[in-house]
Amino acid sequence: CEPISCGTPPSFDLATVGSAAVHRLGEVAEYTCIEGFTIDPANPAANTFTSECTADGSWTDAPGYCTPVTCALPHDPDLVTTFNGLPTVAGEEVSIADYTMPVVYRCAEGHTINGDPNAIREQIGVCDAHGVLSVSACEPVVCASHSIVHGEHASVEGGQQDYRFG
Repeated sequence: CEPISCGTPPSFDLATVGSAAVHRLGEVAEYTCIEGFTIDPANPAANTFTSECTADGSWTDAPGYCTPVTCALPHDPDLVTTFNGLPTVAGEEVSIADYTMPVVYRCAEGHTINGDPNAIREQIGVCDAHGVLSVSACEPVVCASHSIVHGEHASVEGGQQDYRFG
């Protein structure tokens, strides 16, 4: 009798096989998704799957796909109120982020990335391999009193003062 052989375990995009040497009846090929990918986008820890060599010489069905880990958007009011709405990817609003694509938050009116009125008005959010989105708050614009343009009916009296938007 010859042992049943299934041949080399199948390959799957974005996954590595633990050992390509398994190929006989009952042997199991174990796969691991590469970092930042999973078989359940909401569960970054679900990154392994198996396929078994069967009596007919084929491998059992396996999910065979690894998809990007997803990240929930932040809900902290102190953070989200510094942004102008939902983030975007390629100009389209998104309600969830994933490992492969940074999201862009537009700063709320009167905010920039660092409070400087001439600074960038967008923050980049990054979803990590563990399903955590990192993004910094936009900062209220701070105007120094010497940069205030005085009108004919207004003036600033007294010492120096900085003014914060909002």
